Amino acid sequence: SLAPSEKLVALMSRFGFRSLLGELGVAEAPAPVAVRKSAGDAAWKIAYRETPAKAWLAAARKAKAVAVAVAESGQPDLLHEAGPVIGLALPDGRAAVFAEGELSANKDALGRLLADAGVAKLGHDLKSARRILRRFGLELAGPREDTMLAAYCLNPSRSRFDLEAVLAAYGGPPPGEQASRAAAIWPLAERLGGELRDG
Repeated sequence: SLAPSEKLVALMSRFGFRSLLGELGVAEAPAPVAVRKSAGDAAWKIAYRETPAKAWLAAARKAKAVAVAVAESGQPDLLHEAGPVIGLALPDGRAAVFAEGELSANKDALGRLLADAGVAKLGHDLKSARRILRRFGLELAGPREDTMLAAYCLNPSRSRFDLEAVLAAYGGPPPGEQASRAAAIWPLAERLGGELRDG
């Protein structure tokens, strides 16, 4: 069989035919997304316990950028109302999670950080994150990069665009709790942003 020409390969790559290129044997498998060492669940728990929440939030404001991963907590019971679980990660991989008591105790400072348009926000499906946060009286301003939208632009024929599926497609580890999900967004955003610039 004839090998596709370089021009055809470039055209197929541009329009997202990566799986077909792989079947033709002309595209290398994507290099794995490397999640920073401190993004592991054990590492972030240690880092967070050793850093008071207010100091962590101050570091996030100083960094001028934070990755955000938001989910709703499980089913409410008689003692606890449903609420958001907010994972945040700094560019250096340090991450933290705010939920229940920690969220209540730091809601004002956290709210100021999330609403500060001068602090860039990265996330995977920021539209959903904004909707969840708004239900609990928190605003999300300063969106800079959405890895779900970037993944769609690069390959609109993909069947799933959730964080698990996109990380798996790029060889990244499956995300765990919200803090490690937020930490995984940084290297994924770098990778997808590079592909968008090169395309």
